[in-house]
Amino acid sequence: MKTLLKFRKLVIVILLIIIIAVPASVLGYQNYNFNKLYNTGSELLKKESFDEAISAFNNALKYKPNQKTLVESKIKLSKDLKDSRVVFESAVKLESGKKYLDAIAAFKKVKQSDIKRYSDAQNKIKECNDNYIKENIDNAKNEASNKNFEKAITYLDTILKFDTGNKIAQSLKDEYNNEIQQAAAEAKKAEDDRIAAEKEKLAAQNTVKATSNTTNAAKNTTSSSSSSTTTASAGGNEVIFNNNLNIRLTGGDPILGRSMTLGMSGVHPDSFDIYFQVIQGGFSSELDYDITLYLVGRTVKYSGKTAQQFVYVPSNPSEVPKGENIKIVIDFKVNGKTYTTTGYRVLNNTY
Repeated sequence: MKTLLKFRKLVIVILLIIIIAVPASVLGYQNYNFNKLYNTGSELLKKESFDEAISAFNNALKYKPNQKTLVESKIKLSKDLKDSRVVFESAVKLESGKKYLDAIAAFKKVKQSDIKRYSDAQNKIKECNDNYIKENIDNAKNEASNKNFEKAITYLDTILKFDTGNKIAQSLKDEYNNEIQQAAAEAKKAEDDRIAAEKEKLAAQNTVKATSNTTNAAKNTTSSSSSSTTTASAGGNEVIFNNNLNIRLTGGDPILGRSMTLGMSGVHPDSFDIYFQVIQGGFSSELDYDITLYLVGRTVKYSGKTAQQFVYVPSNPSEVPKGENIKIVIDFKVNGKTYTTTGYRVLNNTY
C-alpha cells in the first residue's frame, strides 16, 4: 500500500514538471529564434543588405507578434535607407553628367535617417549650385567675347531665376546691356554717316550738272541775243529758250527794240529769279507765270504776275532740299500768248 502511494506521488511530480517545463521550453524557443533573426536583420541592415534584412525582420516577427511595433520600425528604416541609397547614386550620376538641377532635386530626396549619405547629399547640393552658376557664367562670358550679348544675357537670366541675389550675374547683365545700347548707338551713327555721305555725293554730282547747265546756258544766251537782234529788225515776235531756263521775248519796234528775260539774275544766286530785263526802250506788259518745282514725292507751284521787277522763286531756298537738282517747268503768258519751257537747277546750296 505504501509502495502504491509513493508511485502516485512520483507520477504527480513528473506531470507537474512536464506541465511547467513544456511551455517554458516553447517560450524559450520563440525568444531564441526571435532574438536570432532580429539580430541578424540588424547586422544585415548595417551592411546595407536591405532586402535580406527585411526578410529577417519579417521572420522574426513570426516568433513574437507582440513585438510588431519594434520590428516594423526596422522594416521601414530598411526600406527608407534602400530608397535613399538608390536616389543618392542616381543624383551622383546626374551631377557627373552636368545635369545640376536634376541632381539637386535628387540629392534633396536623401532621407535624414540615412546617416551615411545625408550629410554628403547636403554638401553635394551646394556643389551642384556652385557648378550650375559657374557653368552659366562661363557660357555668358563666352558669348559676350563673340559680341553675342543678347545670348549672353539669357544665361545670366537663368542664374538670376535660380539665384535672384547673385551679384556677379546681375553685374554682368548690366554690363552687357550697356554694350547692346552702345552698339545700337554706333550702328545708328554709322547709318546716319552713310546717308550723309550719299547726300554729299549726290550734291556734288548735282553741282557738276548745274555748272554744266550754266555753261551751256551762257552759250545759248549769246546765240539767243544774236537771233533777237535779227528778229527785232524784222519786226517779228519770238521766244528763245536755253538750257539754263533763261527765256527772252523780243519783237516790235525795229528802232526801240524791246526784250524780256526770265532767268538767274545773280542777285539771289540760290533762287530762280523772275524778272524783266528792258533793252532799248520800254516793255510794259505784265507777265502771268506758273512755275512748278518737282521735288521728291511732291510738287510745289508758284503763280503770279510780274512787270519790270524781280520775283524770287522760291522766296526762301530752304523750302527745297539742299543740293538737289530740281526739275522746273515754267508756263507764262504775255500779250495773249502762252509759252512753256523745262529745265533743271540746284536751288539750294547754302541751307
